[in-house]
Amino acid sequence: MLRTMFALILGLYLFIIGLVTFVGLQSIDHSHESARNAIALCALRDSQDRNIAERRASIATSKNLLHHPEQLGGLSPKLIRTSVGVLQAQLNQQLRSRKALNVLKCD
Repeated sequence: MLRTMFALILGLYLFIIGLVTFVGLQSIDHSHESARNAIALCALRDSQDRNIAERRASIATSKNLLHHPEQLGGLSPKLIRTSVGVLQAQLNQQLRSRKALNVLKCD
C-alpha cells in the first residue's frame, strides 16, 4: 500500500514537473515569436515613414512646378494637378496605415 502511494505521488510529481516545463518552453517560444513580429513591424513602420517623406517631397515638387510653368517642359498643368491628386490620395492611405503602427514601441 505504501509503495503504491509512493509510486502515485512520484508519478504525479513527475507529471507536474513535465507540465510546468512544457508550459515554460511554450511561453519562451511565444516570447521569441512576439519579438520577431515586433522587429518586423518596426521595420515596416520605418519603411512607411520613408515612403511618406518621399511622397510629400513629390507632392511639393509637383506643386512647385505648377507655380513655375516655365519648368513644366511640355507637361500640361492639368496633368500635374491630376498627379498631385493621386499622390495626395496615396499619401492619405499611407498615413492611415502608419497611424495603425503608432502603438509600437521601437528603439
